[in-house]
Amino acid sequence: MTIAGRRKVGLKDMAIGKDTEKQLAFGFGALFIVALFIVVFFVPNPTPFQYTVLRIVLALAAAGVAVTFTGFVEIAISGWIKAGGALAVFVIVFFYNPATLAGPLGKIEPTPAKGTADGNAEERTKETPTIPPGRLLVVAPFRARLNDCTKASCDVDFVLKGYDAKGRLRFDAKQEFKRWINGEFRDTSFNTSDRLFFEVPTPDQSESVRFLLYCKADGSDHFLFGSDRTFDWKPWNEKGTPGYGDWLKCGDDSFTASVGIWVNIATARLGEPAVRADPGPPK
Repeated sequence: MTIAGRRKVGLKDMAIGKDTEKQLAFGFGALFIVALFIVVFFVPNPTPFQYTVLRIVLALAAAGVAVTFTGFVEIAISGWIKAGGALAVFVIVFFYNPATLAGPLGKIEPTPAKGTADGNAEERTKETPTIPPGRLLVVAPFRARLNDCTKASCDVDFVLKGYDAKGRLRFDAKQEFKRWINGEFRDTSFNTSDRLFFEVPTPDQSESVRFLLYCKADGSDHFLFGSDRTFDWKPWNEKGTPGYGDWLKCGDDSFTASVGIWVNIATARLGEPAVRADPGPPK
């Protein structure tokens, strides 16, 4: 087009050069990485939703920075996805690096104060807030992870059972994971609207809920019993960012997989399933 007698401006003139595109991608990627470093100091224990958002932003930022790198990276995941270049970096960070953020499998709680195996009682009394009477807690699954597999990928079936504070079965769900690779996190249908709730009537008395995890690998004719975990609420759970999680593990010599369970403060009993008959261990 012609502007006030000036020369024609074509699409080539308006287009951004490849060097500029790389510089912009690198700049935005570096900016997001710096922002994430700042965020983790203010949110040391992210919720499952916050973790997912941070994971996606981190993968995008790493891919943006990788645009300026020389050489070529290619990754193929068991025939499921194949990517190269910056997209390969995104896939690697998205599926593998976040595993280090989850820490060692096990109880995810603040470290007790020094003094005894359970911490110094006097220091804990001074530093730990008191639980408000009638505190309501919600417990729900959030993610699944394949910790180890002797093959290139594994097919794993899970059965997760949840019992309320009175020992009644309320949560009973099954899910199949196909072509699962080592270290991969996956969203799960366990994380539906169904939740378990319990209360802390007084600061010194807490109810609890219980989850059982069963699993089997493709080709097996029976389920293995994995974990039996009780979740309650202690005064030190009120400190800092409230909430804690744990990984329920299950497997044998050929594979090990986990389901994450998260406990957090609730304001109302929403999504609590009805009591159901307990058929016993899956078959």
